[in-house]
Amino acid sequence: MKHTAKDQMPEILKLFPGFSPTWKAHKKYWGNEEAGLCLDLSEFAQYTHKLLLKANEQSEKELKTIFDHMESLLTEGDEATKDAAATCFLENIINLTTNDSPYLSFFISCLGKNSKQYCIDWNAFNGGGLIGLEKK
Repeated sequence: MKHTAKDQMPEILKLFPGFSPTWKAHKKYWGNEEAGLCLDLSEFAQYTHKLLLKANEQSEKELKTIFDHMESLLTEGDEATKDAAATCFLENIINLTTNDSPYLSFFISCLGKNSKQYCIDWNAFNGGGLIGLEKK
């Protein structure tokens, strides 16, 4: 087990310094309370979704690294980390995505094996609407 819930946000901030302003606002909102990894990764999903919307050469590189990291959380995380990566990050991205989203095919291409399977299963659970994430 490489990743724990406790080490995730420091690790994400180190890997993705562009997230720092969003993170500071998130921390300010919560004050002295701990939001918890699920809400923290939900905030990171919102940041990631904004990158997907403006996808360019620089953001595409960062996005690929983000999705590689999420794949690593799914495969090498403790249970709390795996759950948060799936339900609070990937599900949030999927829930913000439609077949008309200009980034849909790029998003799918960034998913690792486990992330993609989770997204396929989540898509099926929700009625299977996203093209490219259908169960076979």
